Amino acid sequence: MKANEKIRKINAWEISEQDTLLTKEFSCNVLYPLPVTDFAGNTASVDIKVDKATNIEIFFAGISKVFKWETTKGVGEIVGKDSLNNNIENKLEALAYMWKGIDKDFIQIKTYTHTYSEYQKGQIIWGAYETPFYAGYNPPGEEYATTASGRGAAVNGIGSLFLGGITTDTFNGSVPKEIAEKNLFGISAVTFRLKDYSYYSIVYQIWINGKGWLEPVSDGEETKVAYDKPIGAFRVSLIPKTEKQYLVDYWKKDIGTNNMEF
Repeated sequence: MKANEKIRKINAWEISEQDTLLTKEFSCNVLYPLPVTDFAGNTASVDIKVDKATNIEIFFAGISKVFKWETTKGVGEIVGKDSLNNNIENKLEALAYMWKGIDKDFIQIKTYTHTYSEYQKGQIIWGAYETPFYAGYNPPGEEYATTASGRGAAVNGIGSLFLGGITTDTFNGSVPKEIAEKNLFGISAVTFRLKDYSYYSIVYQIWINGKGWLEPVSDGEETKVAYDKPIGAFRVSLIPKTEKQYLVDYWKKDIGTNNMEF
């Protein structure tokens, strides 16, 4: 990042002897605004966008009953946006995930699935792949899901694992039609955590119809309105801890809104 006048040093960035060039190496994709201040005290915001990082690649996807996977690589993409454009009442029923370049258990995930019956359970079936889902927490108990448990099916060409339950709203015809049409069921709570926080944080935010975007949270915090209020969209980013607050502040501007731009 090059300036046409001298600028102040920023934590965790290298600066040239002339105080005009800032550099930083990113191993994963990021998108956030970085405040830059000159020696006169004037501050401007510069968009930092890294979207071709290959050392660490993350992939998260979500699907509603319109059966179209929407994906994110951690640069601000909103999973669920297309589904909501189809019907603002749509809820995300399942997530898929995969990452490369870090330990298979580095990112750990837990979701809560709201279903028609508290005893409901079934199989996510995607091609030749099947995995169980449960009413309540997935995985159940104190477990968290990671890619260490193996590969699932391909989503947009990427072998991924699944959480939640596709067809939660209809559940193979077992949910009465008049109730299924109300789009009441799906994933209602999400928690992401990391195996190690020495360098990275993970930041995530959910959107719920009637509430808009909730407060962005990070590093093992559960985010929800209530267990019976499924989400319509979410976004997630793995980011160096030194840049975390910039991203949190960026997403905070959307709290309570329906903004789907990034």
